[in-house]
Amino acid sequence: MAQAKEACNCEHEKSMASTTLMLQSDYSEKWQMEPDGQFQSQYFDKQQSLSMEGHAAWYFNTIENRYVLNYFAFLSDEKRQDGGTTAENISRLLADIFLDKKELIWNSLETMISISDGCAAQYRSGSVCYELMLLALQWGCTIDRILQASGHGKCIVDSQGGLDKTFLDLFFDCLVANPEEMMEGLKQVEVHDRDEDGLVSLAMICHNILSDVERRNAALSHSNRAKKNKINERRYQVRPVGVASGLGLKYICAGFEKGDGIRSNYHIRADPELIEKGQRPDVIAMRRFPCFCKPCLDKMKKPIETRYTGSNGNCEYREIFEKSDGTSYNDWKLIKLSPKPKQYGEDDDLARLEVTVRGIGIRMADQMQVGDFGAYVADDERYDYYIFKCTVAPKKSDGNKVFRRDGNDFPVKDEEWYCEGVWLDKVPNTSNWHVVTGQKCVVRMQVVVDAKLELSAWSEENDFPARLNRQVAMDSKEKGALKIAADDHNFLMEVARQRTSLDYEQTIYGSIDDGDEGNAGSGDEDESDSDVEDGDLSELD
Repeated sequence: MAQAKEACNCEHEKSMASTTLMLQSDYSEKWQMEPDGQFQSQYFDKQQSLSMEGHAAWYFNTIENRYVLNYFAFLSDEKRQDGGTTAENISRLLADIFLDKKELIWNSLETMISISDGCAAQYRSGSVCYELMLLALQWGCTIDRILQASGHGKCIVDSQGGLDKTFLDLFFDCLVANPEEMMEGLKQVEVHDRDEDGLVSLAMICHNILSDVERRNAALSHSNRAKKNKINERRYQVRPVGVASGLGLKYICAGFEKGDGIRSNYHIRADPELIEKGQRPDVIAMRRFPCFCKPCLDKMKKPIETRYTGSNGNCEYREIFEKSDGTSYNDWKLIKLSPKPKQYGEDDDLARLEVTVRGIGIRMADQMQVGDFGAYVADDERYDYYIFKCTVAPKKSDGNKVFRRDGNDFPVKDEEWYCEGVWLDKVPNTSNWHVVTGQKCVVRMQVVVDAKLELSAWSEENDFPARLNRQVAMDSKEKGALKIAADDHNFLMEVARQRTSLDYEQTIYGSIDDGDEGNAGSGDEDESDSDVEDGDLSELD
């Protein structure tokens, strides 16, 4: 089996594509500063430590039009290190690449390969699997967690973490007790743990040190050394204490055969298509060893009904994995994720779901521009989804609000992203033809399933169904009828089905009462547009 692991791991680099992002992740041992000559109690002591998680990220940078290797490190004063903090760090990493630097194009990411050690609390447990499924839903991709065996040795993240710690040691050795002792041009740091504002963040101080522009891109000043640089850029972020959700998310894995368990499986796959309609994301795929040979890659692209069933007889390493009964040691298995009795917190789970849907809202808001068409989930028996045209660019709500547009109320919660637009209506007796109406709407971006929906106008080659009434066809052409392709329709239906797993709002919101909204939602006949702020959204439908 050791031979199989080595052979499969060699396939990682071969499988690298512009649609794939690869991470190598690891936590460093918590760092504590030890300033030379420390002699007063007001300085940092052993009670404060720095949590550091590093990620080496390989991906295709669309701005530079080449593959890059960047190092991301997340610093925190928080002592907690588990699947929740790891998921938060990965979300921040992807936000930096997609939102801040825009180095990857939205919807271009199909697979994220995450390589890590086998630490149960951080990378391999039922709770971690649940977090992986939520991450896959939030970022719209499949996540392959590749686990290394015990004694795997040091990786690139260990080397960078060691460099960072050494660099911090050098700085904190330059203790400055008095500002008068500062020498011009000498980089030093004060190490008092309190100032006039209270407790000083060790993570923030270390972030300022490590983010020095002179070391961010390594030895660029030395041309010969710069040519040998493996890492393009080092990026550091501070994760504030308490922002990582999921503290009470305690899940366990069930469904293993006798003698099998999560510790016997080194490939975990979070696939959003595994989610059943109306169910939590509580199913994940596992197998013994990661294999990215072409036949295995082809199988992972098959329809979901056959993607994780049966044995792959074409695997290049079949002879190594094959059993006497014709099955394989490396067959996929679907594992059920169940709340851990007495330790599971429903409120924590709902809070984590809210974080996920708000992350989706941020992702959709970043893609949508005025004039774009979008689709969002509809709780309406007449429609599979609603289609709208954006007329006002997405913005972030600065309070609980209820918007009234053309007689309809649209509640938006504080800090949610939303946009304004007009609805499209279906052409009668057609399935995928729509016309733009003048009816205004306000759309919460977190319910949008596609913010860049492509619609095609009528033409002789793109005609209405032959059965359509002639007068209806003429009226629709005059109104500029638009058609959604069958593949796009199927995609929207699949994503809408996946989103049902995040339907937490019946518990979080509920339905609007008359409360402080005045006429909003009260059935008043006044249909003029209005915005009501600080409304009571505790019972939103």
